[in-house]
Amino acid sequence: MTNIAKDNYIYGVDFGTAKFSGRLNGRYVGKRWDRNYNDVLRPLIELPSFMTIDANISYRINSVHEIGLYADNLTDENYYEKRGYNLAGRNFKIKYTLNF
Repeated sequence: MTNIAKDNYIYGVDFGTAKFSGRLNGRYVGKRWDRNYNDVLRPLIELPSFMTIDANISYRINSVHEIGLYADNLTDENYYEKRGYNLAGRNFKIKYTLNF
């Protein structure tokens, strides 16, 4: 099988209080091999390892309203699951939640 890393680690830390909650988590994928059907001389290519780190924090205003800030890929890693299809770099999101 190709494109399967021998080393694959997911790790994280969560915290929460009555008003605040947050998470810091990461993912590491080791080197892996993939089949290149376009190159007869090099049918197998080695894909590099990568590590991403994500974080989020939320504040509960009251029992109905909550606002959160999300930061994905803090290391701004240029990575991909399949060669040629790079995934998003560092990005930020704001989330508003209305509970009813």
